[in-house]
Amino acid sequence: MEDHSIPCAVVAYEGSVVIRGPGAMSGAFTPDAAETSAHLILEAAAKARAWLASRL
Repeated sequence: MEDHSIPCAVVAYEGSVVIRGPGAMSGAFTPDAAETSAHLILEAAAKARAWLASRL
């Protein structure tokens, strides 16, 4: 799995939240699934940042 330093593009298209890139990553979510995913991503980002900080 490759880590990307560029954020994905996110748009609302009709009743879906569409995520594209970077790379081949893409998907469409319902608003509820997108909101839950956003919270989970923020939690995981905080844990990953703490891990990186502990390695300094």
